[in-house]
Amino acid sequence: MKKAILFLISFLSMALLQAQPGGPPPHEESEKVRSLRVAFITQKLNLSSAEAEKFWPVYNEFQDAVAVQHRKRFDCMRKLKDEMDKLSDAQIEEQVKLSFDAELKIVELRKTYHERFLKVLNSKKVALLYATEIEFQRKVIQQINKRADRPRP
Repeated sequence: MKKAILFLISFLSMALLQAQPGGPPPHEESEKVRSLRVAFITQKLNLSSAEAEKFWPVYNEFQDAVAVQHRKRFDCMRKLKDEMDKLSDAQIEEQVKLSFDAELKIVELRKTYHERFLKVLNSKKVALLYATEIEFQRKVIQQINKRADRPRP
């Protein structure tokens, strides 16, 4: 099973590295990445069919809502980076506040969906979900870093 997970992580890192410049920011997942995340979480949480049937619609809804807020934050930061010299102090401050608002919304979403997760999974599996999400992110970053360190032909 570890080989399957490593394969999935390797595949994911290749997909992320092949993303075109100017494409979506790294927090937006393609369907392939989402599938890999689903497989990784399902395996780590050892979800039964009944649990998975109830859990995944809620989790996907959560991921979509968080992605909207990440997009808002990304857009604010991109605007600041690209147009800093053209913006007034008030406009700069507005973008920073919008970015903070998006971050706060993510925390609110986490609290709200935590309660919803507890309605479909026990507390142990919900806690394991959070640890598994972090593990997945770390493995992806490790694979990307390994690939970035390799000499190119």
